[in-house]
Amino acid sequence: MARSRLPGTPPTSGGNDEIAPRDKFRLAAFGDSLMWGQGVARDSTFKELFRKSLIPKHPKADVVIAADFSRSGAQIRLRNGNERDEFIDRYPDFFPTEASQRAFLEGDEAPAHALFGEIPSSLPTVTWQVERIDPEFGKTIKVALVCGGANDLAFEDIINPSFKPGKFIDTFEGKIREVTYLDTKDLLKVVRDKCPNAVIVLFSYHLPISYESDYHDMKNYFRFENDNDVTWYLNEFFHFENIDAMIHEARVRSVWAHSLSSYWLRKAVTDSNLDNDVRGPGIVFSPSGYGMENAAFAGRSFVHSDYTHPTTDAMQSERVLKTPRGNALDDMLQMAAHVMLNNFEGAKALRAKIHGPTSLEEALFSRSPERGLSPLQLLVQEAHRIQHSFIASFFHPNTAGAKSYAGIAKDRYLKHLELTDAIDKKPAAGAAHAAPAAGAPETFEERLSRFKLRGPGPLQSDVGHYFVDSLRVSTKTASTSDKGLASDIYIVLHLRNGTTARWMLNFQYYEQELAGTKFLIKLQPQFEPGEKEAFYVDTGGHMELDKIVGVSIALSTQRPGTWDKLGDNWSPERITLEINGVEVVNRPFSGLVVPPGGSVDLKYPDPFVPAAGPAIAPVAIKVPRISADGFRAQVVKTSPGSGGL
Repeated sequence: MARSRLPGTPPTSGGNDEIAPRDKFRLAAFGDSLMWGQGVARDSTFKELFRKSLIPKHPKADVVIAADFSRSGAQIRLRNGNERDEFIDRYPDFFPTEASQRAFLEGDEAPAHALFGEIPSSLPTVTWQVERIDPEFGKTIKVALVCGGANDLAFEDIINPSFKPGKFIDTFEGKIREVTYLDTKDLLKVVRDKCPNAVIVLFSYHLPISYESDYHDMKNYFRFENDNDVTWYLNEFFHFENIDAMIHEARVRSVWAHSLSSYWLRKAVTDSNLDNDVRGPGIVFSPSGYGMENAAFAGRSFVHSDYTHPTTDAMQSERVLKTPRGNALDDMLQMAAHVMLNNFEGAKALRAKIHGPTSLEEALFSRSPERGLSPLQLLVQEAHRIQHSFIASFFHPNTAGAKSYAGIAKDRYLKHLELTDAIDKKPAAGAAHAAPAAGAPETFEERLSRFKLRGPGPLQSDVGHYFVDSLRVSTKTASTSDKGLASDIYIVLHLRNGTTARWMLNFQYYEQELAGTKFLIKLQPQFEPGEKEAFYVDTGGHMELDKIVGVSIALSTQRPGTWDKLGDNWSPERITLEINGVEVVNRPFSGLVVPPGGSVDLKYPDPFVPAAGPAIAPVAIKVPRISADGFRAQVVKTSPGSGGL
């Protein structure tokens, strides 16, 4: 029998390898639950769908995922310094000797790879997954699929409205930049060092909750998370907490964090491609392709929305079966009820059954705290871990979501090859070639220059700008602008076919009607006089640069009803636009007043002027009026008494 080996180690010669071997087109996968494919059948994960999509392009080779250490819960790097020690405590069966424990504490994360990939764990880290690859084997990898960072950020805390309510920007903005830009750039360097001949595909996060997530479904979820009917009753009828406001803030936090993360991830790819030592054959950004309607509890959800056990995903039964101590969950809950009354009857039998965590076994024996936690706290902590493992597919891409990821990844990868191959075939600098003919179509490099996206390096470093993935709009509002603006403000892309694409910049407003009077509640005081602000947009992954003929900022029409002390007009002092992390517009304005339904033309991009031909660009942009309800689900409407103010 042939000896098995870990993926990522160089193949041995001999045996069947010597019988008419076929070439291998090797892929590698590094990442967290997104890359693992949480809850999706193994043959339907997006990495597997991506692999299959490349088979027609390589008919004479076996297209294989030759190395895959991805797992649910993986972090890019360890954050609190205690993760290794906690892993040893939680899973002692993986460490038969003191030497194995010592090696793990010193950085050998291989034992953590033995834990079933559906079970959330920060180890092995994404960085270790890459570093584990043998250098010679790494040279044979043609495509490296990479993701990471969501677990470093603790995304659940970011979108949890009860954690730092109203203060999420100050709490998380810097952390999101650290993980999705700085740490991601470092990770891309590690991947390039190990896989010097690979096209690297970096996957973006998906949108977990959106403005189209159903209000009542979210309310039921919050009720489940609260897990206390008495407290929920008090909240509902005495307004100790405003349930409507919590749902509203959760939506806003999710959209904000997703857009901000997408911006920094895209900028990490942009800047890494400018580094000649990191770019190599190229780094491709691959977004999810999700829209507002594809979030959890939305009309066409691309994520698993089951948050109670048993879930309905394809991996549920196997995940439960392979969750360590999953068969002891009921025993732990019963034991916790006893320990609350200082009754340790049955502790010996439970210790014999669970095989870890070591601290829990010792606490049940000594009836004293271990690792700073009481026996009851340790029981509850382990029971919660098991319950979380059982429903770990929640908020992760479902089969439809996996198809979205795979489809965009295939299109992005093939377009990258097409563009780079065309560049490689161009005549060398200084070589004689014919001047462009009159009326010749615009070249890709000319388009990049016209859109101010052509960087200082070789053209290969800019090919990713074929797609417009992320926008950042920075504004300085004039001190003379109205306070408390009531209109929504949009960035509008004017397209070559005469249509527009638009995204709301401000956070979704929250509307209530009490005693016949409408109140507009703003989570953040945006577009206020004298304030500098930045707004982020994930375009959804389907916007091509060539489609854009103009960009404007537009206000919606005035909202119907009576508003108390709300402003009508916005006066910008300066507007800056970035595309894919590159500044392309920086325009001052003086004395401009934009009324409800009005707009500002950013006069971008420059017109295309072909050789001996007229400029091809609109002379002026005509912005369709955007009604106050023009953005689907932009206003949360609630009935009187459904939540306190």
